[in-house]
Amino acid sequence: MFHVAGLYLVSAWLLVQIVDVLSQGPVPMPAEALRLVWIALILIFPLVLIFGWRYDITREGVVLTDLREGERQDLPLQPKDHGIIVALGLVVLGIIGLTAVEIMTAIEHDRLKAGIGVEEATAPPPANSIAVLPFTTCSGQESDAILAAGLAGEVIDRLASLKKFKVIARASSFTMASFGLPLVKIAQPLGVKYLLTGELCRSGETLVLRVELVDEGGYVVWTDNFEQSADASGRLTLTLAKQVTEGVAAALGQSFPTSAENRVNRLAYEQLVIGKEYAGREEFEKARAAFEKALEYDPEYEEVIWEQAQLLVWEALSRGDLGLESVREAKPIAEQALEMSRRRVAEGRADFSSYATLAMMAFYMGKWEQWLAWSREGMLDEAELTARLVAANVLFEEAETHARTALALNPSVIEHYELLGYIVERQGIDRRTGALKIFEEGLGVDPFHARINLPAGHGAAGAVRGTAGSAARGSFRAARDQEAPDLLGREVRAVDRAVARGAGGLRAHGRLWTPRLVPQRAG
Repeated sequence: MFHVAGLYLVSAWLLVQIVDVLSQGPVPMPAEALRLVWIALILIFPLVLIFGWRYDITREGVVLTDLREGERQDLPLQPKDHGIIVALGLVVLGIIGLTAVEIMTAIEHDRLKAGIGVEEATAPPPANSIAVLPFTTCSGQESDAILAAGLAGEVIDRLASLKKFKVIARASSFTMASFGLPLVKIAQPLGVKYLLTGELCRSGETLVLRVELVDEGGYVVWTDNFEQSADASGRLTLTLAKQVTEGVAAALGQSFPTSAENRVNRLAYEQLVIGKEYAGREEFEKARAAFEKALEYDPEYEEVIWEQAQLLVWEALSRGDLGLESVREAKPIAEQALEMSRRRVAEGRADFSSYATLAMMAFYMGKWEQWLAWSREGMLDEAELTARLVAANVLFEEAETHARTALALNPSVIEHYELLGYIVERQGIDRRTGALKIFEEGLGVDPFHARINLPAGHGAAGAVRGTAGSAARGSFRAARDQEAPDLLGREVRAVDRAVARGAGGLRAHGRLWTPRLVPQRAG
C-alpha cells in the first residue's frame, strides 16, 4: 500500500507544480484550474489507498498481495479482482473527465473576459449607437431589482423612439452584462459606441437614479443623478425614464421631441413598472399584485387598468388555450381603460404615445370581439354574428385613425408602423396590400425589425394557415426574441408554443392571427 501511495503522492506533487507554473506563465491557464486539480487529487487519493491495500504494482504487473503469518505473497489476479480494478479505474476517469470539463469552461470564461477570440471590428461603431445595461440597486431588495430592470427597459424603448439612435435590443445588452465583463469588452461585441449604466437607490420614499454614459474606450462622457420629480400631491411631472432619455439625448447632441407628460402618482408608477416586468417574466401572480397595489395609489391610472385586462388574456395564452373565457372577463376592464384614454384625447391631454396606446386598446378590443363571435359560430344567428363583427370593424377603424395620428406625430417609432400595419391587415383581405406598404415603410426606419421584416408576423400568419409550420415557427421566434412587452409579442410566444404542439394548436392559434373579412359599416 505504501508503495502505491508514495508513487501517487509524488505524481500528484509534480502535477500541481506543472499546473501552478502554467497558471503564472504565458499559457492562458486560469487560477481556478489549480483549485480544481487539488479537488480532483483529494477525491482520487482514497481510491488509490483502496487499490494499494489490496494490490501492488511489480515488474510482472499488477498482483494481488496477501499477508499471512507476517509474510507477503503475490498472487495472480482473480476474475473478481479484474472487476474491482475496472470499477476503480472508471471512477478515477470520471473524476478526471469532470475536472477537465470544468478547467476548459474556466479557460473559455477567462478568454471571454480578456476579449480573446472576439473578432476585431471591421468598421467603427455607428456614431449614435448605444446599449443600455441593466441598472443595479443599492438596497438588494427584489422589488427594487425588478423596478430597476423595468426602468432600464423603458429607457431602451424611449431611446429607440429617436430615429437617429441605434439602440441594441434588451436581450443582447442584458445577456452581455451578465458575463461581468469590463465595459470596454462589452461595447466591442455589441458593436456600439456608448454604454449606459445606472444604479437605483432609495432614500426614504424618494428614488434616486445615478446614470453614467461611457464610450467604447471606457471614458465617461456624461453622468447625472435624477430624482422622481413630483408635485405637492405626489404626482409625477417627469418619470425617471424620460429624464434619463432626455439627458442622454442632450449629451449626444440630439433633440428629444417634447410632449406633455401625463401626470401619474409616483408610487403607482413604480408598481406599474414592476408589474409589467413581472408580466414579461410570466410571473403572473406577482404582476397582478403589483397592478392592484398601483391602483390603490391611483384608481384612475388607465394604463394599469389596461395592463390588468391584458394580463388575464396573456395568462390564458401562456397556457396554450384560446383564452376566450379570459377575454370575456377582461373585456369590461379593458372597456373602462379605453374610455379613460378616449377622454384624455378629447380633453387635449394626449401626445403621440397616448394616441398609440389608444390605438392599441381599440385594436385588441376589436380582436376580442372577433374571437368571441367566431367562438360561437353556429350558435348565433346571422344578424347577431354580423352585428358583432361590425362592432369589431368599428373598433378597427377607430384604432387605425389613432395609429395614423401617432405615426404622423412621431414617424421615427418603428412600433407605430407595426401597429398600424396589423390594424389595417386585420380589417380584411382587400387591405393586405395597404398593410404590406406600411410594413415596408417601417423597414425604412429599421430594416432589422423582426416582427415586420418581410414582414415577420404577416408572413407567419399565412404560414400557420398552411402547412409551412417550420417557417411560421422561425418567424414567430424571431419576433419573440425581441421581447415585445405588449400583448402582440405575448401572442407571438403563445403561438410559437402552439406550433410546437402540432396541427391542433396551429389551427387554433393560427385563427387568432388570420385577418378575416368583416362586414363593412352600414352607411
